[in-house]
Amino acid sequence: MRIQIVDKSGVSKDAIVALYYSFYKELRSRQGLPCGDISDYRRDVEGFLEKGDKLFIALIDDTPVGFVRISEREGAYWIEETFVQPEFRGRGIGKELVKAAEQYIRTRDDAAYIMVLPQDLNAIRFWLHMGYGLLNTIELVKYLKAPPKAEDARMFEVFGFPLFIWRWREEKYDALEAEFLATLEKFFARKSREDFLRIVTEALRRALK
Repeated sequence: MRIQIVDKSGVSKDAIVALYYSFYKELRSRQGLPCGDISDYRRDVEGFLEKGDKLFIALIDDTPVGFVRISEREGAYWIEETFVQPEFRGRGIGKELVKAAEQYIRTRDDAAYIMVLPQDLNAIRFWLHMGYGLLNTIELVKYLKAPPKAEDARMFEVFGFPLFIWRWREEKYDALEAEFLATLEKFFARKSREDFLRIVTEALRRALK
C-alpha cells in the first residue's frame, strides 16, 4: 500500500466532489439530517476552489481516499473539512493530511485553527491527539420561534453553565460518558450552577488529598 499526499492539481474535480460529498453524507447521517444531492456539493467545491482554498488529497495506489481543506479568513488559517473514507481509516492517513495542512500554514502563519462540533467526540479526541487544545469561542443561539424539543436536545455544561446541543442520530459515547450526561441532566433539573461548581470543586479537592 503506497500512501501519497498531493496537491489538488493532481486530482480531478469529480474525485474531489466525490470525497466532499462522502464527508457530508456521513456527517448528515450521523446528525439525522438530509444530505441533499451531490450537485449541491459540486457547487460548494467549485466555490471554494475559485476562492483559492488549499486542498491536499490522500492517494492510495493513485486512488483518492481522503482530503483536507484549508481556508484563510481575515488573516487566520482554518483547517476545514478533514476526511478519510471509512475503509481506509486507522492507517495514519488523517494524521498525514493534517501534517500537510500544518506545513502549508506554517509558511504563512504561526497558528492553525479548527472548529469541532461538541457532539463529535471522535473528532475531538483526534484533534487533541494531534496537539490542538485552546478553546476560545462558544457558539450560542437564541431560538426566536419554537425552541428544540427536550428529546431533540442534550445537555452539556461549560464552566457550570447548563447548555443544550442537538442530539445526533449516531452518538459514540462510552458507558461513563453516557452516565455523566444522564446524571448531568437530572442534576440541573433540581440544582443550580452554584451547586454544581461547589460539588465538583469539593470532589476535586478530596481526590487531590
